[in-house]
Amino acid sequence: MLNTTAVALAAVLAIGIALFFQSEISPVVYDSPPLVQLVKNDKLSVVEHIGLGELGGAESFAKLGDEFLFASLSDGRIVRLDSDLNATTLIRTGEDHASCGKGGPGDSTSTEVICGRPLGMRLVRRKALVGGPGDEDALIVADAYKGLLMVTGLRPGQEPKKQLLLDRCGDSPRKLKLLNDLAVGPDGTIYMTETSSKFDRRRIFNAVLDGHADGRVYALTPKGDGSLECEVLADDIFMANGVTLSHDKNALMVVSGVRLLQIPLKGNDRGVKRAVSPTPSGALPGTGDNIRTFHETPSGEKKNCYWIGLGSKYAEPFNLIYAVRNLPMVRALIGALVPYITVVELIPKYGMFAVLSEEGEVLETYQDPTGRTPWLSEIEDFGDYIIMGSWYNQYLTVVKRGALDA
Repeated sequence: MLNTTAVALAAVLAIGIALFFQSEISPVVYDSPPLVQLVKNDKLSVVEHIGLGELGGAESFAKLGDEFLFASLSDGRIVRLDSDLNATTLIRTGEDHASCGKGGPGDSTSTEVICGRPLGMRLVRRKALVGGPGDEDALIVADAYKGLLMVTGLRPGQEPKKQLLLDRCGDSPRKLKLLNDLAVGPDGTIYMTETSSKFDRRRIFNAVLDGHADGRVYALTPKGDGSLECEVLADDIFMANGVTLSHDKNALMVVSGVRLLQIPLKGNDRGVKRAVSPTPSGALPGTGDNIRTFHETPSGEKKNCYWIGLGSKYAEPFNLIYAVRNLPMVRALIGALVPYITVVELIPKYGMFAVLSEEGEVLETYQDPTGRTPWLSEIEDFGDYIIMGSWYNQYLTVVKRGALDA
């Protein structure tokens, strides 16, 4: 019996090692801060889910005053919501295909590259980017496969159009891999994150298992004729994700896994990464996603702050990624032996977003320990509502202003 067991284990190990050497994952030891001591609450128990199956994977939002809210969806569409939260398809970043949005978190239909996957969005003025007569509001969109796009014709009655602005940096032959989020400086410079230069969006968790810090932040200067001067502002960032301007507009706040970085935009320190400590452990209480600059809290208190969406909980007593941070072979075997979608679904579901101070410290968390509303990616206020997006959920999460702190 023992011999049989030993042979079976040896066979599994041999297969694992063989798969490891064929795998695109080449894990390294990486530094990760201690787990956070999190005080639980259930403030997200009051939220509602709308648009089930129609508003899935709403990663990011862009608000046009109090009239319209635009959302980027997992099926490649950008939709426009009015003040009553009625949604209309604005445009697709890719092609229309019968399987768009039906492949789940791991894109089992392998159609994201066809359909497009719009992620971070911001509003700009068209003329600042492409010049020409007249002017109008325009969306810039970081698509994980297509590149940086501009969408015009945003209002009802107008004809929506899209234009590729950039899919490479300067003369580099390498096509940008996983563009994620955007911020716009007061001088019109566009700041853009690239989460990984190795893995697509559909295999983003492999970048976590891999552990290499190959993310970047780009500074894109509009030339006024549709072209952009591209500069690598900061590199060697692990899982570069959400980005927003600091309140004084002199720096970027950039999400890097469970860390928060500040990157100055001026002076001798321009582009130099500095770690911010949201909690005493130095980590965010969950894997960070999009971060946005606000001048009030969700309860309506006037205060300079940031709202940040959080994914899996990074808190005591246990987190798998923290547990295997110094065990690259274990991560290699997970990547080689465990189907990708199984890895995604094994991560405990936990809903949470946080409000950070102007200095980046956690002021408040809004949580759903039941996992009913997990993987929050971005939080926006719109009229009477607070809207919560998620790259994972197949619905939009909404709550009336004030209800979260009632």
